[in-house]
Order: sequence, then structure tokens, then C-alpha cells
Amino acid sequence: MDSERDPGEIDSELTALRLLHLADSALPIGGLAHSFGLESLVAAELVGVRELPEFLRGFLEEVGFVEAVFCREGFRLGSGPPSEHIGDQLPNFAREWLALNDRLSAMKPARESRSGSASLGRNFLAAVGGLGDFVVVREALRFSKDTQGLIHHSVAFGLGSGVLEFNEDLAVLAFLHSCSASLVSACQRLLPLGQHAATRILWELKPAMVETMKRSGGCSVEDAWCFMPLLDWGAPGTGDATVYQLRFGGTMEFAASVEGMEREPRIEPLARHHLAGALRLDFERDVLTGQTVLARSHQEAPLKVVRAFAVDHGAALVHLHNVSGGLLGGDRLKLEVNVGAGAQVQVTTTGATRIYRPRVDALATSQLNEISVSPQGLLEYLPDAVIPFAGARFSQRTSIRLADGAGLFWWEILAPGREARGEVFEYESVEFKTDLLAGGKLVGVERVRLDPKKRGLASVARLGAYRTWATFYICRVGLAAAEWIEVEKDLREVLGLLLRREDALWGISTLSAHGLIVRCAAKWGRDVLPGLQEVWRAAKWRLYRRAAVVPRKVN
Repeated sequence: MDSERDPGEIDSELTALRLLHLADSALPIGGLAHSFGLESLVAAELVGVRELPEFLRGFLEEVGFVEAVFCREGFRLGSGPPSEHIGDQLPNFAREWLALNDRLSAMKPARESRSGSASLGRNFLAAVGGLGDFVVVREALRFSKDTQGLIHHSVAFGLGSGVLEFNEDLAVLAFLHSCSASLVSACQRLLPLGQHAATRILWELKPAMVETMKRSGGCSVEDAWCFMPLLDWGAPGTGDATVYQLRFGGTMEFAASVEGMEREPRIEPLARHHLAGALRLDFERDVLTGQTVLARSHQEAPLKVVRAFAVDHGAALVHLHNVSGGLLGGDRLKLEVNVGAGAQVQVTTTGATRIYRPRVDALATSQLNEISVSPQGLLEYLPDAVIPFAGARFSQRTSIRLADGAGLFWWEILAPGREARGEVFEYESVEFKTDLLAGGKLVGVERVRLDPKKRGLASVARLGAYRTWATFYICRVGLAAAEWIEVEKDLREVLGLLLRREDALWGISTLSAHGLIVRCAAKWGRDVLPGLQEVWRAAKWRLYRRAAVVPRKVN
């Protein structure tokens, strides 16, 4: 009977068996050695057996989605020209292979997650390379070794699947299942989770895996969105389970002004046509005085800067004004800041950025930020929070380019809404797209899309009990990786000295190069800005031996 079967059918069965083999979570590539931050979340009692199914579904919707997109890109690289013709394509292949892995590194802010993914990817690709003479696999390993580049698990799985001529959708599904199985296995070691319960959880996740696979098919790496800040926090730097929970006493100017603003009765702005505002600021260092000056500016309402103030150490301070009082649907704003060689600039806002509810037929409010810092320049971007009102739609795209020797302190704070009015996560959508290039290398990529009505932000997979979210980039191009590890250790000590309570979580990790990232998730907005300022003071002193002076506000 078997001899009469269609050879193609037998080949198909053999291919399926080989895919199952490579997707087996027991494949000896080190998968059981990594929890990717889950251990810290369990230790902090943020994830337990009851919350586990919701957490894993959220993992597939967010992190799994991004990994699936990159797995597809790896697959397309692996299923390119036949091996006998790959020689002519090697330069292009090398460039695309390295860029794909570098991009995923930049999207993984936590060092433990980044290194864990790279360990699995390298081991997986080496395992595939041992199964036959695959030129593409051999060259991919060589290129990454020669450039000291990372090989991420999803990209490696995709590449190997393409080389072995698996079906693309089935390969992505197999990868997602493998990752989910590894996480469930980790949960069995960390939680009182029995074998039968673990099996049921993994079984019930399969529809979510299929949905994630389908969503990833129509997405590029440029638009692969992910928001799972608690998991980022759970895998800070070395992946230890240290919880930095900060408390701040005293009255802070920011908290008083924002909360007071929220409590006052407010008249919504009159209807108007959407605005297309622009603000360009060019700063230069005066070679005679050493003072940074605002050399040129171009202003189109509603964005405005009145003047540049001279502050300590020859720096210049400017306040961003929005003369319309807030942003309405359809408004399109552009901010361009160019910091010249050796110039030092502080940029802050005069208050919180309010995103109002748009008319039904209006487009989303959008803002484009283009930032450039020349050699030995320094930019400190220290704004107040963005507050999206109920029904608001907001999209922001930021591009930051740092030349050799340039420095950056850049934070952003997203409030859940007008908390004092009980308005929490009632906005329609918020998007942040950020690309940070330092010394020509992509070191930070954020793709955050928040749709509270579609995917609940109070889920343990996203913010859980926390409401306000902040990101703080700290960079100085040219410092060695070992030096950044020491800076991170120093800042961890600063966080550890602060008073602690359960109202805020703080995590810190080195980027893939040239800097650090600090994450915060807080129950109350009043806890965020003081914490960022404490980290900023310590980091500026550590990197520049200069005191960080909080910019004074003007109206």
C-alpha cells in the first residue's frame, strides 16, 4: 500500500515532521534557560496562576505579533535565490540580514530579553546548519560573527524555515507555539501550576496563535506594534528580580499644576478648522562666548517659542508653547530641533499637552518630531505629560539622530486621561513611533499602539494596575558598552535609595549601544516626573559631571 502512495504526499508528511522537530520546545538550544522577565513578574506577585491565561494571550497579541513579523522577514530571506546562485546576492543578503537583527535588537529595550533571544537564535541557526550544507545558513552565521551582531530567535527560525522550504504560515505558527510552550513550561517552574492545567492553558491558546499568525501576514517590520511595559520592566538589564518601587514625598510643581488643571471646570475649545503648524529651531554654540544661541527659527501657529534663555554651563533653554491651548482632531504639527556642534539645549513645555476629543469626521491629531544633535552637542527634552481626553485620537512619529559624541536626555510621559474627573483610558487611540539612531546605529525603536476599547490596558499583559507610562532615553555616543553597564549600576543604586511603595515600578537597562533606557509604570501621575528628575540628576552628573537644574516654567 505504502509503495502506491504519491511521493509528494510522503514528502509533505516528512516536511511536517521536520518542522515539528525544529519547533519542539525541547530542542536543545537553551529555551528552558530563559523566562524573558516572567520570573520577576511572578516574584512581584503581578502574575499568578489566575492571571496566566490573560497574560499569555496578551503576550501573543503584543510580543508574539512582533516576533511573527520578524519571523516572516527571516523566512523571505531564507527562501530567496537557490544556493547555487546566492553568491551574487551575498552583499545584499548580508546587509538585509544584519539590519533585520539590528532592528529587532533596538525593539528589545531590556538587555536580558535581548541577550536571551540572541542566545536562542544563534543556537537554533547553528543546529539547522548541522543538518546539511546550507549556504545561506552558513553565511548568515559568518556575517553575524564577523560583525559581532546578534541573531534573534524569530529571525533565525524564519531563515531556517525558508531554507528548508517549509510553508511560511505554518512556520510562523510553529514558532509561536514553541515560544508559548516554553513560557508555559517556565510558569510550571515558577508557579503552582500542574501538568493538566498547563496543558489546558496551552491548548486554549491555539486560537490566539492562529489570529496572531494571520495579523502578522499583512504587516512590515516598520509597523510591528508592541506594548507590554510590565514585561520590559520584569527583564531589566541582568534579569534579576529586584523591584524598584519608588515613593516621593513633598509637593511637586508638576503634580499640583496638572491635577489642578484637571479639577477646574474647563470650556472646550470652539470648533475650528484643523491646523498645520510647524516649528523649526536651529541652535549653535557661539565660539567666542561659549554660549548656545537660537541661531534661526521658523514658527507657524499654534507652535511657538518666545525666546531662548541662557542657563548654566552655556546652555540655552526654550519653552514650547501651543497658543491654541490643546490639539484637536485633524491638527498636524511638526517640530524640528537641530543642535549644532558643541551646543547644549534644554527644551521643555509650558504645561501638559492636551489632546481633545475630535469631531466624528475628523482625522487623528498627528505630530512629527525630527531631532538632530551634532558632534559634542547635548539635547535635554523634558516635557510635561501628554493627556489624551476621552475620545481622543493621537499619532506621534519621532526620529532622533545623534552624531559621534552627542548626548541626549529624552523623556515622554503618557497620562491615562483626566484622572481627577475619573477619565481613565477613555481615549480612542494613541500611537507612538520612535526611531533613535546613535553614531549611525539604530539603538532604539518603539512602536506603541494603544486601543483601550479593543485591547484593555488594565490587562496584566499591559499596564495591569498602573495607569501612567513613561520612557526615558539617556545617551552619549561613544561610551563603551562596559562603561554603560557601570552607569546602569550607579543609577540602580539611586533608584534603590529612594523611598518605596507599590505605586510605581521602575526598570533600567542598557540599549544595544550608546545608552540606557528607563521605564516607569505608575498608579498616579504625580509619582512619575519626580522620579524622572531624580534619575536625570544622577545620570547627568555621572556622564557630564554637571548638575541637572529643573527648567523653570513660563506662561
